[in-house]
Amino acid sequence: MKKSLLTLVFAATTAAISFSQLVVPGPIAFDNVSGGSLTPIFQGSAGTYEVQAGVLLPRITGSLTSVDIDAVLTATVNGTYANDLMIFVSSSEDLTVAANYLLQVGGFSNFTTNKFPWACGATCDTDVLGTAVGGAVSSFAAMDFTNSTMIIWVGNGYIDANPPTNSGSWTINSISLGGVTAFADVEENTLTSKVYPNPASDDLTIELNTNATSVSIIGMDGKVISTESVNANSVTVNVSALVAGVYVYEIVAENGEVVRNTFVKK
Repeated sequence: MKKSLLTLVFAATTAAISFSQLVVPGPIAFDNVSGGSLTPIFQGSAGTYEVQAGVLLPRITGSLTSVDIDAVLTATVNGTYANDLMIFVSSSEDLTVAANYLLQVGGFSNFTTNKFPWACGATCDTDVLGTAVGGAVSSFAAMDFTNSTMIIWVGNGYIDANPPTNSGSWTINSISLGGVTAFADVEENTLTSKVYPNPASDDLTIELNTNATSVSIIGMDGKVISTESVNANSVTVNVSALVAGVYVYEIVAENGEVVRNTFVKK
C-alpha cells in the first residue's frame, strides 16, 4: 500500500480524437507540488496556449463526454503504479491556481474532488512493469470545449510527501477523447486546408485554397521537424520516418497567412 499521501484538494457525441505511441511524463511540472509532471496535449477552441512561440497547442471543439486510454507501465520509482497515469483538465495553463483544476481521470493523489478511476480497477493498481492501464471513463459531467480555453494534459498523478519525488513512465498506445473534434484553425477565415490520409503512415497530402510557399511539420514539443519550400496549392510530405503520434502541420500561404492543424502518424 502506498504511504504518506500528499492529498491536495484544489478548490465530454460519438466523435473521438486518438493518437498513438506518446511517452510520458513530459516536461511540464505541477508548480508547488513536488514530483508531479504533466504534458499538455489539447486545448479548447478559444485557447491561446503555445507549445512554442507562434505555435498553438492543437485545439478541439465539442463536449468531452468520455476518456479512454490504452497504456503500459514501463518504469517506476518510489511506488508509482500503472493507474497513476492521469488525464487532467484545467481551465488554463497556470497550475499554481487551485481553482483552475477541473477534472482528473486516474492518478492516486487527489488534485480535485472531480476525480474518477480508470476502468481497469484493481488489475492496474500495481507497480509491476508491463501492467496495462485504461478503459473508458464517462461518469463525469460533459465538458464543453467549444469557445473554451480549457487544456487537456496527460502525466503522472502520484505525489507522495515522503519520499518527495515519485516518477514513472508509460508507453501510450492510444488516447481517445469522446465527443470532441479538431478545431479548424483558420486565420482571418480566408484560408482552408484539407489533409489526407489522416492517420497517415507514408505520404501526407495537404491541400490549401490558395498557393502555399512553405510547409512545416512540428512535434508536440513545439520543435520544427522539417520545413519545405513549395509553390503549389497541394503539397505531399513523406512522414514515414516519424514516430507514431500527433503532429502539427503548418502551411504558409503566398499572401503570408498561416494555417495550422493536426494530423496523426500511425
